[in-house]
Amino acid sequence: MSFPLALTSKLTGATPSQLQRWSREGLLVPGAHSKRPPLWSFQDLLALRSMVFLRARTSSQRLRK
Repeated sequence: MSFPLALTSKLTGATPSQLQRWSREGLLVPGAHSKRPPLWSFQDLLALRSMVFLRARTSSQRLRK
């Protein structure tokens, strides 16, 4: 199953701009389909939820490391 950007944003708590930036920077590229429109897999949703949780508690620079 794959999820479009708007639904991924609602399910993970990350804003659409955060998702696009993280994808552009290579931090987490959509697994289902990385071209336009990007489609995120269920595994991506789990990783994104973890990133949003960690991002609320630490800086983006530490996440990238």
